[in-house]
Amino acid sequence: MSSATYQRIASINVGPPRHVEASESSNDEMERLALDCLFVRRFRRLAGIVLSNIAAVLVMVVLLLLSVAYEVIVYQVGLTTSQFYVVLGKKHWWGFLNQTAFCLGLIALVACVKSGKQYVSSTVTVQWRQLLTKRLQELRNGIDNPDQRITQDVDRLCQVLSDIVPTLLISPFTIAYYSYQSFSVAGYIGPLAVFVYFIVSTLVSKLLITRVVPRVYELEKQEGRFSKLVDLSSGISTVAGNTHRISVLLERMEAINEEENLVEKIKQAKKPSSDDDSDTSGEAAPQFVLKNISYGSPYDDNMFAEGLTLELRPPKSVFVTGPSNSGKTSLLRILKGLWSPLSGSVTRKFGGSLFLPQVTWFGSGSLRSQLYYPYTPPKSTPHEEGEIWRLVELAELGHLLKRSGGLDSSLQPMWYESLSPGERQRLSFLRVLCQRPKMALLDEATSALDEDTQVKLYRECRKLGIATVTIGHHACLEPLHDATLELHGAAKGGTWTLKERDQIPNGDSAVIENAQS
Repeated sequence: MSSATYQRIASINVGPPRHVEASESSNDEMERLALDCLFVRRFRRLAGIVLSNIAAVLVMVVLLLLSVAYEVIVYQVGLTTSQFYVVLGKKHWWGFLNQTAFCLGLIALVACVKSGKQYVSSTVTVQWRQLLTKRLQELRNGIDNPDQRITQDVDRLCQVLSDIVPTLLISPFTIAYYSYQSFSVAGYIGPLAVFVYFIVSTLVSKLLITRVVPRVYELEKQEGRFSKLVDLSSGISTVAGNTHRISVLLERMEAINEEENLVEKIKQAKKPSSDDDSDTSGEAAPQFVLKNISYGSPYDDNMFAEGLTLELRPPKSVFVTGPSNSGKTSLLRILKGLWSPLSGSVTRKFGGSLFLPQVTWFGSGSLRSQLYYPYTPPKSTPHEEGEIWRLVELAELGHLLKRSGGLDSSLQPMWYESLSPGERQRLSFLRVLCQRPKMALLDEATSALDEDTQVKLYRECRKLGIATVTIGHHACLEPLHDATLELHGAAKGGTWTLKERDQIPNGDSAVIENAQS
């Protein structure tokens, strides 16, 4: 048994609290940790507690009987080898079979007795632990680390005691018997050598244990205190982490609210009056005005366009074309305000514009919420509801109404994952037709559609009075715009060409200010 366990449990006064009136000298005696008479007195007190219950005593007796039976059987097993030599020497077949059967019976008996011994030993451990824990619960306050003493120290003590007590009780008889057997074979030298060896080993062990036990006791005492610090630090770190995350969330939300308020103020300040929507000539005010701008890629020295002057005024439409990497998408980024030109000025009118990329994101929600994203869908009259259905059928997306269960059903979990590239572009174009901005800026927004569908959608835009600034390569779209801006790219020194169209299929005239280089 661990001496540290003995000393740690024994150092607790397990007597009733009303009898404890310790002086300073008695306190010093109680704090002394050693394998001496004090230890014996303490152990006797513990034995009185664990043997105070008749059931515990009976189970202990059963454990002793099983231990004795186990020793007897093991002794018989040790004799079987010599008995086999006798039978084999005589070449006695039936004797060999009888001896083998006897050995098998001993093995089975050893297994049963050993299992029963372990089971009863565990039962003794539980009973003793229950008795000691009950007594410890009656002690006064002031014990250091009571949770560790009750849950760990008592458990260790009871486990070790249940293992060694039966051995201690039957050891005198076992030692006497084997000493006699050794004396019969080797004379007095045999048992004397064994006793001397064990006495010397015990003295050396006691000398070492008395030095080690106090340190082990102090180590486990400090470990118990340290475990409390670890638990507290874990709780503090959790509080600190959650505080940080919640604080960051609050700061982000406050920043978002401030930005929303700022944007709303700017919109209100820049909101055009009815007189601002048209100039002196009666035409609509321009949405974008580019004056002598030069721009290129922010990642290299390529100059896409130099000295570009352009006025985008609804309902006039412009078709932007050119070779790959000529700055078409970059022009939309400048119009949107994502990039800044290297020189020149850009004037933007707040509101009335919708930017549509080639690949549009669709989240979850109803079909109506996808059409009016990122705004809240307005309440519609029956006439407006019928107009939405007409536009959906025009874009050949009537099957989505059946699939989703209507405009306001949320049966479709994620639109982006369930739509083909062509369906995504048609649905994104429907945003233009349903929201009806003054001007839509489209970055190859119909590249995945056939020519007939593209022409049909763009004609609907013209019918609804929506001006378009289209980046594309399909020649079928050019006649549906009032002018064509061709960017030659950095390979040709950033030159560009703006061609106006005096007459388009619907008979509308087009006048757009331009500059050429």
